Amino acid sequence: MPAQYARESKGLGTPIRRRRLTLFLTLIVGILFFLFVPWELPSALESLRSNSMSRANVASLMKNKKVDEIYGLLHLVTGDHEQEHVLSNAVELNPTEAIELSFYAAGDAKLNWSKERDMIDKEYPLIVFSKTYCPYSKRAKALLEAYDLKPPPKIVEVDIRDDGNVIKHLLTRLTGHSTFPNIVVKGKSIEATTNARVEDYKWVALENRSPTTRFRDNLRDDMSYMTSWSNAGFTNQFMGYANMIYLATLTDRVPILAPFAPDHHINKEAGVVPFGDIFDLDTLRQNLRTPVLEWRDVKNLTFPAGGDPYSTSEVEPLGCWSTTPEVATEPIHAENVVRHLGVDASYTRVPEPVRYQPGNKFDEHVVLPRLAAVVYPRNPLIDTDQLKDMTVSPRGHHRRPDKHLTCLDSMYYSTSGSDMFEWRFSWSPVWRTIGRNLAFTPRMQHLGKQYLLNMFGDETRDDDIAPFIALHLRRGDFRNLCPKVDGEHVDCAPEPSTYRKYVEEMQKSLQDERNITAMRVVLMSDEQSPSFWTQVKEAGWFTVDHEKENTLAIHGEWYLPIIETAMLSYAVGFIGTHDSTFSLVAARRVEDWNNGIARITKWDEH
Repeated sequence: MPAQYARESKGLGTPIRRRRLTLFLTLIVGILFFLFVPWELPSALESLRSNSMSRANVASLMKNKKVDEIYGLLHLVTGDHEQEHVLSNAVELNPTEAIELSFYAAGDAKLNWSKERDMIDKEYPLIVFSKTYCPYSKRAKALLEAYDLKPPPKIVEVDIRDDGNVIKHLLTRLTGHSTFPNIVVKGKSIEATTNARVEDYKWVALENRSPTTRFRDNLRDDMSYMTSWSNAGFTNQFMGYANMIYLATLTDRVPILAPFAPDHHINKEAGVVPFGDIFDLDTLRQNLRTPVLEWRDVKNLTFPAGGDPYSTSEVEPLGCWSTTPEVATEPIHAENVVRHLGVDASYTRVPEPVRYQPGNKFDEHVVLPRLAAVVYPRNPLIDTDQLKDMTVSPRGHHRRPDKHLTCLDSMYYSTSGSDMFEWRFSWSPVWRTIGRNLAFTPRMQHLGKQYLLNMFGDETRDDDIAPFIALHLRRGDFRNLCPKVDGEHVDCAPEPSTYRKYVEEMQKSLQDERNITAMRVVLMSDEQSPSFWTQVKEAGWFTVDHEKENTLAIHGEWYLPIIETAMLSYAVGFIGTHDSTFSLVAARRVEDWNNGIARITKWDEH
């Protein structure tokens, strides 16, 4: 998960992760050098050829050393067809115990194992034990294929061999790895699934290492993909995209993230913000060990003269799913997103059985495992030809939901099946798997920290931000939830003074449970009343001054809420507003990223 935000980010996460990445890069370079670069002694050492440590003597010593048992297994999987049945025919063989090399020789008493080892190292220096259906195996093979190695890797598909189960047990004992792929380089296994390069997790899923004019030209035929649109405010869009990524992991599809695009909370003139400009996708790829793409990676999003971001030059048809409830007559068009991407989308409604409450035509929630069964690439649960059309595209076509690139109009209302709005709970599968692994980029972390330092003053300018409690008080349209009197909503929003009690309780909890003294209080709100902000100032609480920071002019309208979101992620205590997703996700981050304490309050609690 993301590192604690009370400390400066180093960009690639924890020191352990950075060391693992560095070591693996070094290992790959070393392996490629050792395999494919001729070995010559430096001229300064040529005089050593005549002594006992000459290259010839060293090579002789290496050849005469004991041959490891793994070469017996490699002999079988690289040998002739008849020898491959030795393992499956040995009924009494115990693969969990050491086996003599003579067994692997299949009766060939004259086999010279030293020469056999040398031959295998030369002709099959890199052997991949794989499973045909395993997504990690597919990605590892695609990655190795991209290197164009000579000689090429030897691929052993364990699951289609009659001795596959025996091989699995042998590999577990001989290499210490029980999962696939298991990559063996000159008799030594390397752990491919946990150490693949971050950059390769991105480009291995595309035909080209740069975007193409049409998205279809960049999608691999042997991989499946998923994308979705989003609407509403920044946090709701974030949650919808995280839900989509989670569904992609359930279906062995590569997620393709659309950008944040204006809806009713942001003016259209604000343009779009790529997801990867805000959240660290390299860290997510590393933690998930899977490719995660953005549309800008896949398609060249060029625009005609004038630079209208909602008028992409190349428009392509695409059949999509709509998750809107049965009572809805239209999908969520998300026009700004779709036009930016250059997609002419038609829609088919998801089948009723994927609903949280099948039979309830007003139910908005889809159950992710049920939806996964419908959009899985192989043998999906439902034939889409049996489903009714929902809407044609703006250009008049209707296509069935695309099987190569699954497309959904919105994923905000999603659940694992346990409850609705599961992000409320710390056990939320999407939060635990995806959300908490979506750290802010180093740039966003720096902006959030810099705004806090500017707000607190020069005395806090050190390596760590002094512990603080954050409040988010959603007001504005939430007043519509207040009761009506004579047809008008009364103002039931609590005054800032009400929250002083909550702050004192939070300070005590932090001191008692975390041994943290948090005297500073930061408040963020959409309240417009001058008297409200006067009370906040009198309480001595800190507030962000976007006019002083010139946020709008420097960064644009999107960054008003985004920077505040990054600032909140540094808090050790958080007090939020019930039913506000902005508060909800901030609370999750404080608890899981900072080991902090969070509380969500209702207006009627006072």
